Amino acid sequence: MTTRRTATLIAAALGTAALVGCAAPAAPVPTVNLGSATTSPSPGPLPSAAPALSDGEFDVAAAEAATARFAVSGGTLQLLSVQVADGWEQTGERIGSDEVELRFAAGGRTVTLEAEVDDGRFETDVDIDEAATPGPRTYDAAGAGTVEVDVQGDRVALVGQSAAPGWVATVDEDDLADGEVEVRFRNDAESRTVDVDVDVDDGVLNVDIDTRTGRGYDAPRPR
Repeated sequence: MTTRRTATLIAAALGTAALVGCAAPAAPVPTVNLGSATTSPSPGPLPSAAPALSDGEFDVAAAEAATARFAVSGGTLQLLSVQVADGWEQTGERIGSDEVELRFAAGGRTVTLEAEVDDGRFETDVDIDEAATPGPRTYDAAGAGTVEVDVQGDRVALVGQSAAPGWVATVDEDDLADGEVEVRFRNDAESRTVDVDVDVDDGVLNVDIDTRTGRGYDAPRPR
């Protein structure tokens, strides 16, 4: 009896072992091929800011009253010299790190020269005030050309304008209709513009000759 039960247990154990040994192998774990890693090249150094086009030395004529020489570098402005013409007197000056103002007078005429550095651009403003006596006059446009006008009471008529080589002149027709003159001279090769405005106010003829050299030289003028 005992022998038969032992044999039965052994047979059962062998059968279980056979079932385990015959079981199907576990399915392999799927693998994913990630491919070879790629790395973007690191960016090179950022380009440095472009230098202001206006760096250098400039001679500026204050009409026929004087000639001033300026040095512009890194956003600063330095007055190097002033040569006053015969018959004229320098009546004042104001000098800052980025702006200079010079004033001259002769025979009832006054000339004010303002120069400044603004956002990498060298700007000058020559303001001429004189009696508005009738008749023609010709003004030099800071080397860009000339503007000839005819004063007629409280109005100014444009006789003509002439552009120097490399310059292009345009006339503001709206100002002409209002009895004023505005002529813009532009030179893209030199990154320069020159604006000449002429009008009469309370019997005084006012002439503005504005120049811009460098970044934003061709921006519209505020009105």
